Amino acid sequence: MMNYFIKTILPCIILSSISACTQQPNTISQNDQKNLSWIEQEDSTAANYIDTVEYILLEAHPDGLFREIDKLIVKNDKIFIFDFIDRNQVLVFDRNGKFLYKTGNRGRGPKEYIQLRNFTVDDKFIYLIDNIKHELLLHDIQNGNFITKKTLPFVVYDMAVFDNGNYIFSWAVVDGAILSPGQQPYRIYITDSDMNIKNSIFPTNENDCSVLSRFSYLTHSKGYFVFNTLVSDSIAVFDRKAPDSVKVYHIDFKNRKAPLEAKNDPERLSGFHYLSETPIMTPKYMIGQFNEDKYGGQPFIYDLNRQTAVGTNIIKDTSRFLQKPLAYFDNQIFSLYDYSTYIFQMKNGLCTLPDSVKKHMDEGDGVLITYHLK
Repeated sequence: MMNYFIKTILPCIILSSISACTQQPNTISQNDQKNLSWIEQEDSTAANYIDTVEYILLEAHPDGLFREIDKLIVKNDKIFIFDFIDRNQVLVFDRNGKFLYKTGNRGRGPKEYIQLRNFTVDDKFIYLIDNIKHELLLHDIQNGNFITKKTLPFVVYDMAVFDNGNYIFSWAVVDGAILSPGQQPYRIYITDSDMNIKNSIFPTNENDCSVLSRFSYLTHSKGYFVFNTLVSDSIAVFDRKAPDSVKVYHIDFKNRKAPLEAKNDPERLSGFHYLSETPIMTPKYMIGQFNEDKYGGQPFIYDLNRQTAVGTNIIKDTSRFLQKPLAYFDNQIFSLYDYSTYIFQMKNGLCTLPDSVKKHMDEGDGVLITYHLK
């Protein structure tokens, strides 16, 4: 078992990260599927894959404060942070941490949303999903101003934009989930920019679990979008340049694989492995979190060539201790510096930090960690 720092997580957060089980996608050819063996390197940790660590001190601007990061995207010179519960807005910072603007407002006006479910970005726009009003709102990526909106033909929980302008949306069977009239229950919908559905893949079935949930299902990297459903050991990797190209990877956790009958019961999942968040895919690595008990996720780096996985150890890894991966850009992993981890490191002399970082953390302001990979 990989050693790692276990932090206390509120029960509601535990429950929100666990949900429906996996199925074998029946619309993907065998040639586009691959099994990955899960072999843990007990003599190595994630620190061996990390070259340097840097910190981004997020400006404590009144309009840029947040409690949690439920989704983070780094796009060129900007960092986009989504706080679902506390702010229900997208907050935008530059790569040095300076607050730039906030995007969107709650309300019933023509340029507002009732509830922001999720977001994504491309080179021109920030896209905001409002399932209550069945709208996709587009805002200018340069300043956050409202541009236009489109009608959503379905209920969805996450999205991304292909290089050709097509959209990919995800849906999941969760407790209380609803469908729009006429919506067929698929996990993935691919549309053109006018919302015409071009393809629907990964249909749900009677084995899908529906008690719990999480916020996001799609991750971004330079060449790929990665989709993962809930309490799952499979991921679908979409080529950003080719919406019709998808490869599915099945992670073989062997005797630690969660049995089907346990996937809807958090208590019974303890001791089994499954992906607790959608991982990030790079040309060399898969980076993410897997669960092995009910208390939260263990960050990992998986070497795609060697098919070996390494975890992280707060005692051994010191300043290169890998915290929950939130985004990937330009060969860097982006994570939020967890306050309880910071306190543990300081009390035990595990990490030497610049005074500016300690001051920011002590004042309760947000700090991002960037891990430059080797």
